[in-house]
Amino acid sequence: MIKQELYFAYGSNLSSEQMLRRCPDSTPLDTAYLAGYELCFPFSSATWGGKGVAGIQTHQDRNVYGVVYQMSEQSLMILDQYEGHPFKYCRKRLTVVTSKNDCREVWVYIPMTDRSQDFFQPSRRYIAAIIRGAVEHDLPSKYLNFLESIPIASRSNNQHESELKDE
Repeated sequence: MIKQELYFAYGSNLSSEQMLRRCPDSTPLDTAYLAGYELCFPFSSATWGGKGVAGIQTHQDRNVYGVVYQMSEQSLMILDQYEGHPFKYCRKRLTVVTSKNDCREVWVYIPMTDRSQDFFQPSRRYIAAIIRGAVEHDLPSKYLNFLESIPIASRSNNQHESELKDE
């Protein structure tokens, strides 16, 4: 029997379409939140046109909403490569609260260093991917409003042509 892992997605991996491309055996199980953390944008990524990508950092009074996916251990290792584990992000076991009010222990990717003072504006395409995933999984409207309020990077001549087409 193949060992199944639980992973909590909070960034562009909220999109089931993206997760299926990256990890074909992944299945969204439930929405959840991670208490005591907030969404941040501590890195830039060449994959996303040199613009900001999501991370999380501790914040006593905040919650990060996302989706719990089930996948094989092999898919989790593939996801490690996409997420830059163990150099950019570390994969850590944390407890989330599901929409059914169950506590589940899941894998979560957290930035390796404290980058709480850094904010790299994400691209319109990246935020759109997060918002699409939030809508797809029916995350709370208050959280969706928060996502829509995140400042995005302005266009530049250095952006990838595919990003410009998506905007």
